[in-house]
Amino acid sequence: MANPHYTFDHGLIDGVRDRTKAISSQTIFIVTGSDRTAEVLDHPVAKRLREEIDKRGNISSCRRALIVSDAFWLNDATLHTQPVIAVGGPTSNALTRMLVDQGDRWHTKEDCHGSFIEGPPPRVTLWGRGAVEVRPYIEEWMRIPNGLSALLKLCWGSRRALLIGNAAYSSSPLSNSVNDATDLATVLRLLGFDVRLHRDANKPMMESAIDLFTQRQPLGMAGLFFFSGHGVQIDGINYLVPIGARFSTSSDVKYHAVAADWVLARMDESGMDVKLLFLDACRALPLGWSRTRTLSRGLAGMDTPKGALIAYATSPGKTASDGFGRNSPFTTHLLRELIIKGRDIEVALKAVWAGVQQATGGKQIPWVASSMTGNFYTAR
Repeated sequence: MANPHYTFDHGLIDGVRDRTKAISSQTIFIVTGSDRTAEVLDHPVAKRLREEIDKRGNISSCRRALIVSDAFWLNDATLHTQPVIAVGGPTSNALTRMLVDQGDRWHTKEDCHGSFIEGPPPRVTLWGRGAVEVRPYIEEWMRIPNGLSALLKLCWGSRRALLIGNAAYSSSPLSNSVNDATDLATVLRLLGFDVRLHRDANKPMMESAIDLFTQRQPLGMAGLFFFSGHGVQIDGINYLVPIGARFSTSSDVKYHAVAADWVLARMDESGMDVKLLFLDACRALPLGWSRTRTLSRGLAGMDTPKGALIAYATSPGKTASDGFGRNSPFTTHLLRELIIKGRDIEVALKAVWAGVQQATGGKQIPWVASSMTGNFYTAR
């Protein structure tokens, strides 16, 4: 008789109930039958799948797999929006029985079968006549392009980055902003990001790039936005300054610059699970710009929605150096720290913080605001 609370991942039931620790939209559930026959036949296969998924996810707290029984999965409706792999045939796995007629049958081989539902959420069934036949079949499914790799692409999406470097300002041009964006774009491409780079962008160009960056996001997308250039705050709102913008009064900034809050809101509304904003935009106010009560030096702190992290080149209300070499101090240390494999983004940024502080003799201290609920690795 099936036990509705039976689970192969010991302690998982409590973990599943604590959603913030156990589950993200990138968590894949591997569902097996509830009886002992299923345990003997299907659990070793499920463990092999979990091992491979966790390996490809770098043991991330978000990109991982959890094993549960069909009874447990079916009885918890909150899990039905998660990606799932049902292991075991229709006679032993109630979820397979429910899904098998819904998906497209594919990759049938030697009495082994699989079906696929693209979703969302994506759902896969895998089963065979016996353990001897199933295990080689699963190993092949994990190798072929339309097997596990295709599922993970749907579940985890891709990693997208938009970088804007503005230097050619008519008032107070900058030396390194374009270099900063260009060099970081090169590094992010090597790390597997889909990168879009814009140099010396005016307001329409910036808005169009941000619009495209936040459109048609696949499930589990991670987005990184980097801006290097002039930035100002008015009444606690941060604005990124385009090329060609002219300000006579502080109210002009609101209409001729790009609000950083808007960038973050677009990323959040797009459905990105991970939202990274790197703002190397705290340079001193350009000469000739009005220093009214509302136009302030440096940037202000911003609220961070769930899954967001904002890294500022310096503390709120302070200004950052453009640097004397090819890159600003902030970007110099980003380039060094983000390429280290297996390092969580928050750990990497602590190293950036320390490096910039040392390089500037304590005059510039980067600042991070985070609402991340799991780990994220730029170098996997």
